[in-house]
Amino acid sequence: MAPIHPESGRKSVPAHVRVVVDIHCPVCGASFDDIVRGGHAGCAECYHTFYERLAPMIQRIHGEVVHCGKVPGANLPQPRQGSQLMVKRRALREAINTQNFEYAAALRDQIKALEGGEDADE
Repeated sequence: MAPIHPESGRKSVPAHVRVVVDIHCPVCGASFDDIVRGGHAGCAECYHTFYERLAPMIQRIHGEVVHCGKVPGANLPQPRQGSQLMVKRRALREAINTQNFEYAAALRDQIKALEGGEDADE
């Protein structure tokens, strides 16, 4: 029988005894055992509720604990530099024809940068 703590009147638990509390997610009600058995969290709040226990597992599986995500459009074909030059040169001619000289100057600088010429900042 555990000794009774003199101030509180409650039974004190020895330090070497591990107390297991069955914690549930406040949003979806999932327990940590539910997540382990099912292989996925019940909701986004589960990650916050069970962070201390999930972090080592996520680290072991994914190599990182922080989700990096993906860049939108990263899998789409990227335009080649030559086609960018053609588009910018066409836009430059149009800007000159319509006397939009500020835009034309910006396009000229972008074309120089793409061609590997002078920096656009100069």
